[in-house]
Amino acid sequence: MALSHEQLNAFENLKWAREYEAPLSNRGFIKYKPELKTLRDVPEIEPVEGDFTFLAKGIDSLQECFNVRLNASVIEQFEKAKKQAVEDGHEISLEWNLPFWGDFQMCKGTPKTGGVKYFLLNSKIEILISNTSDIWGVSVRYLSSALWQYGYELMRLQVHTLIKELSCYVPEDWHRLSRIDVCVDFMGKNLNQILKPSILEGVVVPARSRIGEGEGLSYYVKSGTLSTLTIGSKSSLELQIYDKAREISEKSKKEFMFDIWSKSVPELKNNSVKKGIYRFEMRFSAAYLRNRGIRTFDDFLCYEKELESEAMYRRRICVPSATDKNRSRWAYHPLYVFLRRCFCANRFSLPIGRVVVGYRQDLLERGYKQIAGSFRSLSVLKNHGIFNEHDLGKFVKLVWSELFRDKKHLEKIDKARERYKFVDAA
Repeated sequence: MALSHEQLNAFENLKWAREYEAPLSNRGFIKYKPELKTLRDVPEIEPVEGDFTFLAKGIDSLQECFNVRLNASVIEQFEKAKKQAVEDGHEISLEWNLPFWGDFQMCKGTPKTGGVKYFLLNSKIEILISNTSDIWGVSVRYLSSALWQYGYELMRLQVHTLIKELSCYVPEDWHRLSRIDVCVDFMGKNLNQILKPSILEGVVVPARSRIGEGEGLSYYVKSGTLSTLTIGSKSSLELQIYDKAREISEKSKKEFMFDIWSKSVPELKNNSVKKGIYRFEMRFSAAYLRNRGIRTFDDFLCYEKELESEAMYRRRICVPSATDKNRSRWAYHPLYVFLRRCFCANRFSLPIGRVVVGYRQDLLERGYKQIAGSFRSLSVLKNHGIFNEHDLGKFVKLVWSELFRDKKHLEKIDKARERYKFVDAA
């Protein structure tokens, strides 16, 4: 006798609960709702008015897992694309033209996390499929740039619609929150003086939430100032404060963030000196959320303030007391007081819409420099240690000839096209 849709759904929910729900026993983690958890009061040192300025609050990373059955035709297309990607040695376009999404690529390899059979990506999300026959085998990572540009509400609506269109079976209880990172961006008058290595003396982790093996405290100092400070681990709860302006200029090229920040501080939009902006980020893992009864994104939104408050309690920065050696009684650092209020009092910043990240231009400039360096080295090599500028024209002709002599020229064009397909997305 075949089971009904409701019976299948009930069995799958029971199986998930047995494998993933936090235990009800007090041996280990106690399952509770964050609003019921009472945290010890910690004194505060009031920040001086004007020392810190709030810029934005947002969800910088989000991952959800889905309990669905993919259509057989979709699986067949994925299998063919994966085989071709492996044979060709580069990403393969699925040649989709979906509203909002556009096209997707099938990657030849899989992420370092392992256990992934199909890895798809485009400019907004990554889709990771571990097994097409097991439950909870489809996972989606929302890319940071898309979350800031479109907002989590529109992104989740579009993702859920896409997953349903690719699936032949979607139970009533079909999505889970795998991880989420929330952040606050800010600037301050004397951050270079505040974020000195000496601030590490005030890091406090309560005894009941001791950081485990392989976790702890890490930091990076540049020019005498903390450029990055990390407390905890991504496998549980990780808090990090880092120089966001420097990260943008040296790595991500997300210049659109200045448009977001200028809504709070208009002078930032046309300011040529773009520095002194920091980000404080909370990274919640699936295990940490499950142990607090948080299963879905809606659960997280319901208890967002409580979760953020507890996170900053369990990984906190205080001002050491000269008279009290009990670290649990030390007062929150003024910067931490400011950040706690930013998380608890501010809503998520509004999305700004689609923008083009300046990474393409950055890659072009790097390429020009690499070509110039190669030509310089070739000239010195050719002339036994002497650079001759008249060689450059000859080199261009030789490169031109070699380019079209290459039998794999067209194949390499295809490979480059796929590599840079989503280069304008962060």
